[in-house]
Amino acid sequence: DLLMLAMWTDTTRVSSFMFGASQCNADFSFLDGVREPFHEGCSHHGYQEEKIKQYVRINEWHAQLAAGLIHRFSEIDEGDGTLLDHSLVFFGSSLKDGHEHSSDDLPILAIGGLHGRVRHRGHYFAPKDSHVSRLHATTLGWYGAHDESSENSTAQELTGLS
Repeated sequence: DLLMLAMWTDTTRVSSFMFGASQCNADFSFLDGVREPFHEGCSHHGYQEEKIKQYVRINEWHAQLAAGLIHRFSEIDEGDGTLLDHSLVFFGSSLKDGHEHSSDDLPILAIGGLHGRVRHRGHYFAPKDSHVSRLHATTLGWYGAHDESSENSTAQELTGLS
């Protein structure tokens, strides 16, 4: 609610929100079928089907919360579009597989229009072995902030997103 209000009132148009520390042992037993703690019980599932089901349930719940926020953004009229038309929301994770601590090929959802700067075209596959920092560099470029001095290949902007 605070994030949505801050964006709506133009208190800020840039924000970061984390559902919880990925290494916490938060209790999600309020979700049907979840009995194990998050990190050591579900994230490190050891490929055990029952633990994977619980891990999926927790991730589904997080996705439902994000969808609710995005829906609220789409309902706020700003005259020449909605808050969602004028924003860009990324939803994803820092790991692809919590058990293996894999950070390759992260699935990240981008929703919104950013005043027409973002061209949505379905799935976008970054070049092999791309670090997520390339997405961050690309996003900064949409705001006119380019790091011309960086020789770090991970900071190169992705092409074909705008």
